Amino acid sequence: SQGLKILGTPLGHDDYIRTHMQELAADHRILLNRIPEIEDLQAAWLLLSYCAASRANFYLRILSPAHSRSFATTHDANIWECMCRILNIEPDQDNDSSHLISQLPFRLGGLGLRSAIRTAIPASWASWVDSVQML
Repeated sequence: SQGLKILGTPLGHDDYIRTHMQELAADHRILLNRIPEIEDLQAAWLLLSYCAASRANFYLRILSPAHSRSFATTHDANIWECMCRILNIEPDQDNDSSHLISQLPFRLGGLGLRSAIRTAIPASWASWVDSVQML
């Protein structure tokens, strides 16, 4: 109601986009709940790092940062919780610095889990810049 999906992208009223993004976050949550059940730590880590963490990028590029903000916040929290479950640590026991370090690139000593919240604005602008040539 009050919107439509074109190639998986929700367009229309803010409530329609918000509802679609909440459903998408719930869909992503299914994968993130199953990853820690994998017994091989390396396989679980690779699935988290290369598959689950990057699933938000398409929506961060397509939607404005205002529309993707709550989705990005939920995505980051779910990725962090999944990583804690893989490593068998409680998310409550961590401090803020370990969460920030996990989002640093490998070359800087981090774990390479990009923050969707920090990526949303640059991804949206990069999408516009890529589109300008066609317009």
